[in-house]
Amino acid sequence: ILHRAFTGELTKQWRENNSVIQRKNTVNFLDCIEDMQNGISKRNGKEGKDFIVLRLADLKENRISTDDNRTIKLTETEIKKYQLKENDIIMIRVNGSKEYVGRQILFNMECACAYCDHIIRIQYRKDISPKFMLYFSQTREYKDYILQNLVSSAGQNTISRKGLSRLKLNLPLFEEQEEIVRILDSIFEKEDKSKELIDMLDKIDEMKKSILARAFRG
Repeated sequence: ILHRAFTGELTKQWRENNSVIQRKNTVNFLDCIEDMQNGISKRNGKEGKDFIVLRLADLKENRISTDDNRTIKLTETEIKKYQLKENDIIMIRVNGSKEYVGRQILFNMECACAYCDHIIRIQYRKDISPKFMLYFSQTREYKDYILQNLVSSAGQNTISRKGLSRLKLNLPLFEEQEEIVRILDSIFEKEDKSKELIDMLDKIDEMKKSILARAFRG
């Protein structure tokens, strides 16, 4: 599905309905970015106010966990520099497991958060949908590129700005980006609901077996 989305096949009918001529607009990934910055390196502080600083442990699959966040005292200058804003993308810069490096997550938490130096904050250009780029980061093409261009040292795997310099993607008009996001959101929402239903049926089946076992034991 993601391959079809980023090759233009998924929105072929939309382009026809809106008289949009598909034009190959291959761009460099870094040219899509307005600002890109590594996180804060300090692990504790004596001045400032307590502030949540996201760690790798807080990044679960495609979401941010709020179960056990770490707080560090940050100064106003540090808060201004490292505080995440709505629709910022955070990307795992370094990790012991190669498959996690380069993973992107959309920041949409209500609480104020900063981020550690194992994470990069990405702010995309105004004419580029952050959610569109988030879905791009889940494609096989993106993941294969990261695996081929990360650097491994002392058990840690890292992707740098230089490592991302040759990554390219086909960028459609903003309106088509939004249509792609709308379609993918709908598809994956249905997928999540299907998984929840399967889990529920499995639990019901286990309950039935347990009840029958108790019944025959008297």
